Amino acid sequence: MSQLTPTRLLRSLRSRILLLTLLVCVLLASALTGFFLLLRHTQSTIISGSATHLFTVVNTFAKDYLTATGSSNNSEAVQALAAEPNPRANSILAAFSVSAFRRDPGVEGGFYSSTTDSLLGYAFPTNDGPGPKNDIPPREHPTILSVAQQAASSDKPSSFVFRGQKDVILFQAVPLSRNNQVLGSVWAMQRIHDVDTGRDLQALFGVSCLALAAIACVGVAFWITRNVQADVSTIQGRLKDLEVDLNQPRRGSVSSAELDGILSGIDVLGVSLQQKIETERQLIEQLHHKERLAALGQVAAGVAHELRNPLATIRLRAQMSLRSKDPEQLDQSAKLTLEEIDRLSGVLDRLLYFAKPIQLQVKRFDPAQMCEDLLAALRPEAESASIELVCNDSDSADLFGDALKLRQVMENLVRNAMESFEGTRDLQKRILVSITSTPTNVRITVKDNGAGLPNNISAKAFDPFFTTKARGTGLGLSIANEMVRAHQGTLTLKSAPGGGTVADLLLPRFAEHPREPIASERSGASV
Repeated sequence: MSQLTPTRLLRSLRSRILLLTLLVCVLLASALTGFFLLLRHTQSTIISGSATHLFTVVNTFAKDYLTATGSSNNSEAVQALAAEPNPRANSILAAFSVSAFRRDPGVEGGFYSSTTDSLLGYAFPTNDGPGPKNDIPPREHPTILSVAQQAASSDKPSSFVFRGQKDVILFQAVPLSRNNQVLGSVWAMQRIHDVDTGRDLQALFGVSCLALAAIACVGVAFWITRNVQADVSTIQGRLKDLEVDLNQPRRGSVSSAELDGILSGIDVLGVSLQQKIETERQLIEQLHHKERLAALGQVAAGVAHELRNPLATIRLRAQMSLRSKDPEQLDQSAKLTLEEIDRLSGVLDRLLYFAKPIQLQVKRFDPAQMCEDLLAALRPEAESASIELVCNDSDSADLFGDALKLRQVMENLVRNAMESFEGTRDLQKRILVSITSTPTNVRITVKDNGAGLPNNISAKAFDPFFTTKARGTGLGLSIANEMVRAHQGTLTLKSAPGGGTVADLLLPRFAEHPREPIASERSGASV
């Protein structure tokens, strides 16, 4: 068993699809990881969330204080905020601060008095120290005072973010107003530990890896898709070429091992089909030839009858010539002998024509023009018999075939139609030739309003030597039918609904196995 190399592995369509699936999974995992990093491990996300929460706490603190003190300016809590810093005032205000911050770990804060410009009521109820923390952190005192003063002076919330090497400190202040008078503000502070720029670098690295993974996956997916699409297009082109010609050589190649096997199979199938079609064509030709020979064997009696009558007449005339010396009688016997000899020659010619394989000189021609020329040649004879010949070619198209042999077929059909009027009277004699076409077929019909064709005769009309004419050989329709079959067409005869006969000739515009043009074996007598 051969070892799979990376090159052979990438040539496999299955491997490419698996690789594309793996890349999609990697891209999805990278996207989830990057999204997690962005949400959980970025400094900006953490600070933004903490600042929003701190503002909510301080804003609630201010509303609770104003609700508790009511609209009176003489309450003890309001007086404590306006009084000079003293233990009593701090104790009253600190109680509010403890109540506001005890549910939020790490949050500390208090009041700012605009009257005394000082910080009061500081509390840090969630401090982890041994006892309550009542003193404002000295390092942060100036910043707290500045933020609280700004909120009170502007009557708007104020905030500040201090970013250290390891910690980030958030400051938030909300003004306290009563009866359009600013009393001061409430403030809060929160420390966020272990937040540094390293987290931002991690997030940036994660996002960068995600972007690179996405670009790589898209590139590989595009490469795989493009190769598969090109391979499929090559196979489609190969199939279209085989539709036109099974011997068409392959154009292009595929990169996928599986698709290359399919393409090779198509090539082998095309060669096999071509061989089988050629073999079938030869068998069909041989079968047709054998059928004609078998037909000759079946009608041997008819041939003997056709030959016996002229030979008997010739023998009788020869005997009469030996016995009589009358020049006029000798001249008449010679003429009748020559006529019977011509009749024998015609029968033999038709027999030879019927027995040998039909060779076609295929070329492109206009069937409508062929019919017009034929009717123009037969029109004087038809007019002498008061027969109207009409050609309807409103829907005609070019045809590939042997124009001479198809004209012989049409002449036989038209002459049979003309002979169908013998013995009819008080009838407007008319023969209509119609031509219709489709992208694949051409249909030619010859319709007359003559005596019609009995049902028991239509089934035997194409049998050799079958005829209803007094001096017919019975080979005309048989040879015509063989010519049509050589063109891979069909010829049928049937009675018309209103009287008369309809000959229907259906021919393919492009034969599946057209013969190559060959030298004509003879000029071809009319059948």
